[in-house]
Amino acid sequence: MSSPTVWDTMGLRASRSLLVSFEGTVLREDRRCPPSTGRRPNHIGAGLAFLSLGIADAAEEALISHSRSRVNPATGQPLAEMQWLQFEVANDIARDVAQVALKAGGGSGFLRTSLIQRLFRDAQAG
Repeated sequence: MSSPTVWDTMGLRASRSLLVSFEGTVLREDRRCPPSTGRRPNHIGAGLAFLSLGIADAAEEALISHSRSRVNPATGQPLAEMQWLQFEVANDIARDVAQVALKAGGGSGFLRTSLIQRLFRDAQAG
């Protein structure tokens, strides 16, 4: 087993995650995944979106659980009932989605005639 150097993979350096390569294992040949010989869907790429959605769901659940259990000593209210926190979460999501839309729109997303640029500006104002 070895851990190859990671230079340009989606965020693995920042999280200190590592790739693992197995050489000389006792795994039977018929159980190994062969390299693709033709056009095949990229299952790893397809799985990344679902992994990200799972992380987003878990983060939302952790935020809700934490903010319901923490009480602001000044007001006696749980953080979940604080308007600033509710607005912050909604606005962060709006900004992130608008930014992805701008990337997808490319250069035309910046044009004054594009709905994307207006939504992007509005999201920043929130």
